Amino acid sequence: LVIIIGILLNMVGMIATQGGTIPLFITSGACVLAIAFNPIIYSRLKGTSACGIAMIVSTIIVCAIMIFCVDAIGYYMIAMAAIVVSMAYMNVKITLACGISMMLTIIAKIVVLIMNKKVSAVDAGTTIFIMLFILAAVFYVTKLSMLFNKENLDRVAREAKIQMETAQKMRHVS
Repeated sequence: LVIIIGILLNMVGMIATQGGTIPLFITSGACVLAIAFNPIIYSRLKGTSACGIAMIVSTIIVCAIMIFCVDAIGYYMIAMAAIVVSMAYMNVKITLACGISMMLTIIAKIVVLIMNKKVSAVDAGTTIFIMLFILAAVFYVTKLSMLFNKENLDRVAREAKIQMETAQKMRHVS
């Protein structure tokens, strides 16, 4: 939700400085819809993985709309924030789905910018490299977090088993 509010504030600033264009109003409208629906999604699904998935998907959709509507290459970095947030769910599938969908959106936008001669091939290549580097880092951090969590749970289970055995011995003794 914070990412979406940030995009909306950015769009309002652009409308104030550059004038209202249809793409900016489309992006702003998508932000307003997401801001309206995310609390409803949260109130109905809180505590479930479906809640997180729905909120991440709404953020990815708003980011995709923004990337296509704003004629600048640097806005993909806002989408990267959503991909980094997806790590919190410690689900490789969610992280990969977010990453791949945003990567395809960004590459499509870069192709349009190159064809309209608004960005050079060098800038596009650098952007794709940075994007792939961030996606790889997010993927591996997610996998490491999942492994760390599993190891901690296994250790807690071993300790609990030892505690149960000790308690049974003490019960037999008494």
